[in-house]
Amino acid sequence: MTGNNTRLVDVDELQASEWRSTYIVKPDLRLLATSLSRYGWLHPIVAFGSRQLGSALVLAFVGLAIVGAILSLARHGTRDLHLIVFGLVTAYAVGTQPFHEFRYLYSTFVVMLLLAVQAFTVWDDRPTLRPRRWSRALGGAVAAAVLVMPLSVNLADLGRAVQYHVDYDYVLRGPESPDSRAMFDAVVRCTRGDEVIMFSQARSMNLYTGRRAVQGGSAEWLLQRADWMVLDNDDVDYNEPAIHEAEAAELGLERVWHNATYTLYRVPHTPRSPFETCPVE
Repeated sequence: MTGNNTRLVDVDELQASEWRSTYIVKPDLRLLATSLSRYGWLHPIVAFGSRQLGSALVLAFVGLAIVGAILSLARHGTRDLHLIVFGLVTAYAVGTQPFHEFRYLYSTFVVMLLLAVQAFTVWDDRPTLRPRRWSRALGGAVAAAVLVMPLSVNLADLGRAVQYHVDYDYVLRGPESPDSRAMFDAVVRCTRGDEVIMFSQARSMNLYTGRRAVQGGSAEWLLQRADWMVLDNDDVDYNEPAIHEAEAAELGLERVWHNATYTLYRVPHTPRSPFETCPVE
């Protein structure tokens, strides 16, 4: 899934409410630096209602992780080298993508937490300095304080997620379900390799069809960027615009394929091919 389908996304395309767009991208530090300087992270870091405190805690946490990594290498050699390499590689892979969501950094966060604790416990086995009790207690206190921040921020999101599934009692279909596989086959059959597909699970669409894909909730934004739309027939997916059959007709969308679960629409600006295999139904 490289070659002609590989696209490096310009940051001007990544407006804050639409950074969920998914493309195959080349890791590029220039893209990372430009996007961070121009837009920053989507969600500001807040601790106990204060952005300043949140930023200070994060900086202190990163500083402790760096100090812990240096002290661990100096005291224990390569014992923790695999953790440091894993953290750096993961941070690079996540940080160079044009979509920034903190959940992708959770694995790096755990490694940094372990290294931050090392900043206080690295001397524990020295014969002349054995501050085991205070160093471990302080390391645990720092770890607990750092954990309070994401927990406090995510409590509201957790409440909304629970309420969503109370309101919509359904089981999410996987990409291997019969209707999903039939839909992916229809996309491959009906679309060209260089066209962009709107789908609520854009990365699954890209993986199963090799097509570039976008997702989001703004119909106007998606109509400008997508050539085709795959919409869920029951309209309960919050990662796609709420477009029913009547709205689809008003927007000029042309239905070329459907099953009990999904409908494939051609977007009005998409040119027709004389060899197309999926005429309008």
